[in-house]
Amino acid sequence: MPIERSSMEAIGWAAIGLCAAALLGIATAVNPAVGTVSALGLVALVAIALRPGLVLPLLGASIFVEELAIGGVTISRILAPVALGVLLAAAMQRRLTIGATSPLRWAGAYAVWALASLTWTISTNDTVFQLSSLAIGLIYMIVVATLIDSPRDLYVVLVAIVFGSCLAGIAALAEVVFHVSSAYKAGRPTGGAGDPNLFAAYQVCALPITLVLVATTRNRSLRALLIFAALIGIASIFASESRGGLLALAPVVLLIAVLPARTILGSRSGKIAMLVILLVTGAVVLTATADPVLSRIAAVQTSDTSGSGRTYLWKAAWTSIKEHEPLGLGYGGFPAAADELLRETPGVDFRHVMLIPDTQGSEVHSIYLGSLAELGPVGLVLLVSLLLATARHLIRTSKRARQAGAAFVARIANALVLSLLGWSIAAIFLSIETSRSLWILVGISLAIPKLITRDCVDSPSRWYAG
Repeated sequence: MPIERSSMEAIGWAAIGLCAAALLGIATAVNPAVGTVSALGLVALVAIALRPGLVLPLLGASIFVEELAIGGVTISRILAPVALGVLLAAAMQRRLTIGATSPLRWAGAYAVWALASLTWTISTNDTVFQLSSLAIGLIYMIVVATLIDSPRDLYVVLVAIVFGSCLAGIAALAEVVFHVSSAYKAGRPTGGAGDPNLFAAYQVCALPITLVLVATTRNRSLRALLIFAALIGIASIFASESRGGLLALAPVVLLIAVLPARTILGSRSGKIAMLVILLVTGAVVLTATADPVLSRIAAVQTSDTSGSGRTYLWKAAWTSIKEHEPLGLGYGGFPAAADELLRETPGVDFRHVMLIPDTQGSEVHSIYLGSLAELGPVGLVLLVSLLLATARHLIRTSKRARQAGAAFVARIANALVLSLLGWSIAAIFLSIETSRSLWILVGISLAIPKLITRDCVDSPSRWYAG
């Protein structure tokens, strides 16, 4: 007698539990951290095999744990091929397409130019590694763009992003409260992202999405959790002491305040209530973190660490730009030349810049200067065009959705514009062109136009939204 699907799933989940418990017990005896991560990885992989739809929320949440690794392999490098396998399996059952939209064309052009840099790079190994990171980002983009097939799919991905942000924020605040120094970087919490500035940028991106879900969720328990996630997000950005994160947060919050209530938060009363909650939370957290935050801001205007040496790296990038125009150093090639460029750059104070022999140099710490130094003017134009095209695509999608009565899609599109704005500002101070967060944002922007008519039929307003 054939076994029913539900029974097969139950057997599968039981097998997951047994294998995970065995792996956790064996590996923990050798290394607790490796054992825990290995068990979680096994659960994730088998769960995806049983229910392929789980790949979407896992991809969404994974952007907050990019530093999490199993046997030296980061979680995104494990999830990407699994997600690609799910995509190929789905393609065999139905036709999966992405329209030739402007963001997709710019993304393709950027990827081709980055690949072409293999012909002129100063460091083939670094370029190959950077290209592999870009390939993972592109897989994230394509999988998200094609597998999000309904408003429910979109809602699940966004909830995963929000609660990934919340858990990362809780971890960061716990680092501060319990003084977990091993999780610090230069005395600041990283929230699992490996870098406090990167962590703050991710939290800024998640905030507009969180607020949209708060406004569109009627379930009181879930809504309370979402409000809690928003408060944790704000608090953790201040706790990170990231100047770039705070600089990105300011215009995002300002636009949320000045834009019409229907843009993101739905009603005027809901907008006022949420803004009051966020401002009070920000004021309380700023009071608690005022000294370290203000001291880091003041350091920019003094002869202190000069932005943790970042401004010296920017000067070195300019030196490289002058020497290697119009092609640049090659994708990911700057770190290999960073130390030599710093020596060649006038005005570098080596009391604040540490050069360690036989080690890799630092990144530029600016996506725009980095692109110009590594891929030349063409690379910078392609990257900026991708960001602008994605923003324009989202704005147009919002207008179309609003006209069609698809309020949920319209609000999500507006929120993603703010998330992209926050990401773009934070990127002034970070080298994050291959960050999964960017490519997931682009992927969602490609997916949501096809949801406009479906939102009118199967809108979250029928099951979660008000």
